[in-house]
Amino acid sequence: MSSLVSILTPCFEHEAYLEDYFESLLAQTYRDVELILFDDGSRDRSWMIAQEYQERLRNRLARVVLRRNETNLGLLETLERMRAEVQGDIVCIVESDDFLYPTKTEENVAFLRSHSEIGLVHSDADLLFSKTGRLQHSRWGSRDREIPVGEVFESLLHENFILTCTMACRAPLLAAYVDFRSYRKRGYQTADYAMFLDLSRRAPFGYIDRPLAVYRVVEGSISHPRSAIGRLRWKLDYYRIKRDYIREYGCRDETKRRAESQLHRSLMQLGWASGSSEMFNEGYSWLLDNDPASIGGWAQRARRLAIRNGALWQSIRRLETLWGRSRESTFEEPRT
Repeated sequence: MSSLVSILTPCFEHEAYLEDYFESLLAQTYRDVELILFDDGSRDRSWMIAQEYQERLRNRLARVVLRRNETNLGLLETLERMRAEVQGDIVCIVESDDFLYPTKTEENVAFLRSHSEIGLVHSDADLLFSKTGRLQHSRWGSRDREIPVGEVFESLLHENFILTCTMACRAPLLAAYVDFRSYRKRGYQTADYAMFLDLSRRAPFGYIDRPLAVYRVVEGSISHPRSAIGRLRWKLDYYRIKRDYIREYGCRDETKRRAESQLHRSLMQLGWASGSSEMFNEGYSWLLDNDPASIGGWAQRARRLAIRNGALWQSIRRLETLWGRSRESTFEEPRT
């Protein structure tokens, strides 16, 4: 018996990437697919392009739902509204700047059928850097990275190793244990990391060791801000999610210590970059008491003194900015 696969796609101002995305859906070797795409109030041609593809999509896929938010509601609210439309047995989430290789959904379904104990399966992915056009083959394979399988909650607290565009989850599991609105209430910027942590507490995960999708690294997106401060805020949000789940559900002492050190180093870095002495000192003081080796020697001690003086901090930051620009290279590394 065929399984209906629901592909949820939030879209916001991705007109430059939608042709690759839609063509990859039309090329899927597995045909029993429903597409649920919500445009989140895009001001570019994204919604127009989606409508242009509508007839071809309806002719090829089992079901197509295209909706448009009149105003921008944000990723988390959009995902919650999309979930109400799901009729499938398996759910994938593919953002509209990414795209799939032809056998992606077919291989996801085959894996879940042959591994009844697995709640979610994901795979390796190729990375496409939008700024340079460079394609990096096998995000994990190129690093000889061994991806944990089975009960992976603790491993995910160490590092998020799942790229959302590669995942496929059993729909009842997602419906029962994922609440996108609760993530928004907690102040999370996106859904993926918290979602994987919630799901991994409830079911084993599987992995397909080859690229089945292309993750596009887009500078200026939610997960890849252009500014240094934006990137630091993103990193801090990631570490705060870790801390929240560690405090709520517990973990090994080693994992907890590592996560706390990451969070407080991030607080210190963002405090320095933004001129917040309160944030800098919160991170610095915790590290001084709990992980002094990670403070970094005299430079951070000097910063602790300088940040108390606004004029001195501004002068040093200007010099750091000029020096940083002189050695700036293309920003390409995705954060997962």
